[in-house]
Amino acid sequence: SARKKGKRPIVSFISDDSPISDWNILKPIIEEKNVPIGLGVITSKISTEGFLSWEQLKEMEAVGCEIWSHTHEHRDSRTLPLDVLEEDIKLSKQILNDNGFYPKGFVYPYNSHDLNTVSVVQKYFNYSFSKSAGPAMTTTGKNYPKINNQIIARVSLGSYFDVPMEGFPQDTSSLEYYKSRVDEALENNNWLVFVLHTWHEDFDATQQQYFKNIIDYVRTKDIDIVSPQEGFDIYGNLIQIGIGRKRFWVDADGDEDSSNNKVVITNPNEKGFNSHIV
Repeated sequence: SARKKGKRPIVSFISDDSPISDWNILKPIIEEKNVPIGLGVITSKISTEGFLSWEQLKEMEAVGCEIWSHTHEHRDSRTLPLDVLEEDIKLSKQILNDNGFYPKGFVYPYNSHDLNTVSVVQKYFNYSFSKSAGPAMTTTGKNYPKINNQIIARVSLGSYFDVPMEGFPQDTSSLEYYKSRVDEALENNNWLVFVLHTWHEDFDATQQQYFKNIIDYVRTKDIDIVSPQEGFDIYGNLIQIGIGRKRFWVDADGDEDSSNNKVVITNPNEKGFNSHIV
C-alpha cells in the first residue's frame, strides 16, 4: 500500500535492443526534452559493433534512462525450452548486476510470450513489457481497466507500426494516430507506453520529429511523462499471484480479482485458523 500513488493518465517510452542509434538519435532528444526513457538491453550485444557500450549505458542512465533486461541472446521466448529460457534470463540479469545495473523490469523479445514464458520471467523480474495485453496480440496498448504486471501493453511509435483498430486513425504511422492514443489515455486513465526501435529504417527524420511532437502534445494535455518504474509504481498490481484463469490479484486501487480461486482445507485436524502458531 505504500507504493500506491493513485491511477491517472500517464505516458512512458521504452526503446528496445540498445543499438548505437539510442546514443546518436535518442540521447539528444532526451536531453532536449528532459524526458525519461526505458532501455531494453540485449546483454550479449553490449560493447559489440552497432550497439551501446557499458560506458555509454552508464551515461544514458545519467541523463534519465532506466536500464531493463531484453534477454541475453534476444530469441523468441516461446520457441525455447524453459530451462534454456530461464538460463538466458538469469544470465542477462546477472550480467547487468555485475555491471552496476539492477533492473526490476523485463522486455519480451519480439513481444513474444505465453503462459510458460511468463511463469519463468516473473521469477526474476517484477514486471514485463510486451506489445499487447495477451498472447493473441490484441487490445494493443490498453493497460485498463486492469493491468497484468507481466504483460504490460505498449503502442508502437516510429516503426513496427500497430495493426489498425476501429475507433483510431487507420494510418498507425501518423502523428494523428499517436495523438489519438494519448487522448485515449486521458479519457480512460490509461498508462500509455510507447515502444521505439531507433535503429529501424522507418524511424526516419519524420518519425523522429513525431516523437518530439508527441512529447510536446502529452505535456499540453497536462499528462505526466514518467519512467517505466514510476509507471509501475502507479499502475502495477499490489499483489499478483498466479497467471491465466487461476490467479489472485489485488490491483493498484486495492480491488481484488480472484478468478477461479478458493480456499481448500484438506485432512482437517484439531487445529483451526485461530490456533497459536509455534
